[in-house]
Amino acid sequence: MRSVNHPDRYAAVRTDSLGHIDPVRASSITAVKQGAAPTVVPGLADANRYTFRDSCARPLRYLRHHVHALRLSSSRTPTPSAPTVPSP
Repeated sequence: MRSVNHPDRYAAVRTDSLGHIDPVRASSITAVKQGAAPTVVPGLADANRYTFRDSCARPLRYLRHHVHALRLSSSRTPTPSAPTVPSP
């Protein structure tokens, strides 16, 4: 996902599992390029929408946002802003 105001920068996930706006160039190492290229899959909450899955070594983690921050989390972990449904 390319930054609009910095066209040489992309939303990338670092080893801390947080999203950052980083420069990504042809000379960047493979891990940096992969961190800036999530896989688009059917939405977790609504299959008619889209979800971004991490394309690196963590295939079951998804890009989520909360309080103006991007982070990777599992599909089973609710985001802090999502309501939690009590177990029966």
